[in-house]
Amino acid sequence: MGRAAEVTGLAGLWGRADDLAGPTVALVFGRPGEGKTRLLAEVCKRAAAGDVVAVHGYEPESGVSLASARDLLATLSSGVEGSLLQRLLTGSTAPTETLQLFEAAFQALRSRRALRLVVDDLQWVDPTSAALLHYLVRAAEGVGNPLTLLAAGRPTVASTRLAAALGGVLSDSDRLLRIELGPLDRVAGARLAQELAPDLDERDAVQLWQQADGSPFWIEELARSRGDNPAGGELGFRLRGLSGDAAAVLAVLAAAGRHLERAALAELGGWPVAGVDRAVDDLGALGLVTEAGSAVAVAHDLIRASIADRLPRETLRQGHERLARWLAGQADDAALLEAIGHGRRAGVPVLHPALRLAGSPRRRLLGSDGLCLLRSVAAETDVGTPEGAALDHATAQLATELGEHEVALAAWSGIARRARDASGGAEATLAAAQSALQLGRTAEAERLIDQAADASTAGTGVEVEAMASVAQLWLYLRHRISQGEDAANRAVQAARRLADGTGGARNLSGPDRQAYLHALLEGAEAAIFADRPADVLALTDELAAATTSEDGRVRLRALAEGSLALRWMGRNADAEARLRVAWAEARAEALPRATVEVGALLALVLHSRGRLAEAAQVVKECEELGRRLAEYCPSRAITVTIRHLLQASGGDWSGAVNGLRLAAEAEETAHYRFQAHLERAPLLARYDPRRSAAEVQSGTLAALADATESGCRRCTLEARARGAEALARVGDPGGARELLSAFHPDPVSGSRVLHWYGARARAALLIAEGETLESVVTAWDEVVAEADRCGFVLEALWARIDLAAVLAGGDRARAAAVLREAGVAADAMGARTEAQAVDRGLRALGVRTWSRAGGTGLELTAREREIAARVAAGAGNAEIAAAMFLSRKTVERHVSNVLAKCGLRNRAELAAAWAGGADSARRPEGVHR
Repeated sequence: MGRAAEVTGLAGLWGRADDLAGPTVALVFGRPGEGKTRLLAEVCKRAAAGDVVAVHGYEPESGVSLASARDLLATLSSGVEGSLLQRLLTGSTAPTETLQLFEAAFQALRSRRALRLVVDDLQWVDPTSAALLHYLVRAAEGVGNPLTLLAAGRPTVASTRLAAALGGVLSDSDRLLRIELGPLDRVAGARLAQELAPDLDERDAVQLWQQADGSPFWIEELARSRGDNPAGGELGFRLRGLSGDAAAVLAVLAAAGRHLERAALAELGGWPVAGVDRAVDDLGALGLVTEAGSAVAVAHDLIRASIADRLPRETLRQGHERLARWLAGQADDAALLEAIGHGRRAGVPVLHPALRLAGSPRRRLLGSDGLCLLRSVAAETDVGTPEGAALDHATAQLATELGEHEVALAAWSGIARRARDASGGAEATLAAAQSALQLGRTAEAERLIDQAADASTAGTGVEVEAMASVAQLWLYLRHRISQGEDAANRAVQAARRLADGTGGARNLSGPDRQAYLHALLEGAEAAIFADRPADVLALTDELAAATTSEDGRVRLRALAEGSLALRWMGRNADAEARLRVAWAEARAEALPRATVEVGALLALVLHSRGRLAEAAQVVKECEELGRRLAEYCPSRAITVTIRHLLQASGGDWSGAVNGLRLAAEAEETAHYRFQAHLERAPLLARYDPRRSAAEVQSGTLAALADATESGCRRCTLEARARGAEALARVGDPGGARELLSAFHPDPVSGSRVLHWYGARARAALLIAEGETLESVVTAWDEVVAEADRCGFVLEALWARIDLAAVLAGGDRARAAAVLREAGVAADAMGARTEAQAVDRGLRALGVRTWSRAGGTGLELTAREREIAARVAAGAGNAEIAAAMFLSRKTVERHVSNVLAKCGLRNRAELAAAWAGGADSARRPEGVHR
């Protein structure tokens, strides 16, 4: 094939791919006829063993979603690990979304250690298959999973864009190889010609190479025809010599553009198997087709293009018609989409396969291209017929499901105008209103909602949907919470009456069911904004009970919001239990967005419950998932917030503060940005009160401004309470008092955690205003007790540290006892920063920090112990470096590690601790000889 160097390079990369951490990508680009397909075949033949899966792009299927990934998905869906993927592919579960399928495919791929993907004709790989390849490579890179991707194609805009994206994923350039093929040089071209036609002498071989312009394909064709022009007369001569059956089979193969089984050819053409066999043998003898097992295809795309130009138009049209009829009889969605394409080329009706496709449970996998094709069919169909109207409605619904809201708005608006009855018009108008809401078009959404409400009948799902949409408009576009709450309450009551009329919510179906779910969701959202956690819990419990297998995402949202309500009600342990259920369900169903959202909340509650290591593991999994979702679902600040809260407890509070600052700067949405400001200001106030007053004040104001902009009462109250505490800690009692003057959570139905935040702020303010020791101690005792009652384990630890700091001014013995209790809790959690704070408090009381139960639990290495001993003896870093044959930087790093592990601030404290340990029966776990 004349590509010895390229084969060697690709086979070498392939051979070592399994030993590299992460995916390996090789990309081959070249013009038609330069030997890309042959090169792939040769590399596969020579490379080490392993699972090899072909992904092949075909021109007629380039717009058929996931057509190129057929074999890949079939391979990954086999076995126990692929059972979820199999359910998604067969539609035996709730409607499947593209990201869910991608994540299920990756979970199945992780169980295969040596999977190799070979992609041919990359330029014709359909966009969804290309996105799947990108997702798998990105995911494998994120977790260090071995995966080999060898792809070849023409340098088109789409293929080069995909190549650039794949290359951008890899962190190591050694795992990426790109080859640009060109014409064979004279030596290689002449050698190839003589290998193909051994009777050629060197001069004739060189002449043939020149005539072929160095193309391996044309060298082979010319060698076969001995100099005739294969694109001209010689190919025409071959075609003229075909029998009728052979020409018909060739037309089908040319129209298909891919391999077809002989049995399939016989079935779709209505030919006897023996006739197909004879036709294929004749075509093979002429070099027009190739075979792979029992599958047959045109020998090369260049030949296929010439055949399409030279066969009679009617013969080729009949080939498309046969394919359309045969594919329409199959259940596979990709086959139906392909049938529509061939049917349109043949000029035959395609309404029925389009209707089947639009109603498929896998319809969401069609993507934008599939939607566009179905909308084109709908536009060519008479919507005055029942079938035409059904397709028009189904494609509008698909546009909504795919989030193509501009398309959906236009489609539903058209359906509403053509509606023959008020009910149908109202339903379509409401659907259009939902698209306008998603697009943020307030005035248009309001007009459509009012129009639908006027046309609706009392007691129907349309009326409930209109009410829910009004609530959505007030809550999210107008940010008028009280009006949104009123509208949501009316919608919920109407939804319950609707459900009661059918004997329960589970008996509702179709639009009525969706209206019921929508109303309860808006009711829960309004209760969240208004800080009524008990109502949130009741509504989400009702919602979760009403969901079925079709409503998995709604159920997960209900579980997540119900868990938040439980936390706000002071039932943190119950919140943890519910979130664990939601986390398990989201992961089991490979729902990426829901997994990230639920995981962020679970990590937040686990952090509060003192399960720091488990919270860190959940965050790690969410961040891995977030990276592969980056282009689909940007990470939100709440996920970043919990990561930095864990970082703060892990000993790097300054890094956590900086990370929260960066998160706030990067986030565009006020409701999420508020979280980063809200966590940053208290951290600064606690860890750096003497130097951070200005930053704490500006951060508190920023959090309050964002909460106000979002229109959320609960968030605004939280910003006031926690901001007041932060200001009190940095010596601004006036600012704290001003914030608390407007802090009025509902004493009956308001959030219990908000009341606790308020109590903590008032306790901090008592200190700042110099109130009596007794009153301050009483206030902090209640803060500690309430944190314990609510299950706020980490928050209770910090409250004890604060209580001990107050007690140190009068009851030093109790202060020490409280700190020892806090130290045991900190050690059990692995809360390094909190443990250091405990140690500092004990040292300030004159208590040896190593005498508390448990110690810090952080052992020094042998080298760190030796360096600690030399520091305690008064040696400087340069002296230690010379004595131990180390660099000064290495010594500096070890000294920093020792101080951090032992919770000490400087070398003097280390010397004192070391000296004290010499006379103690119990030495500190970190500092001992």
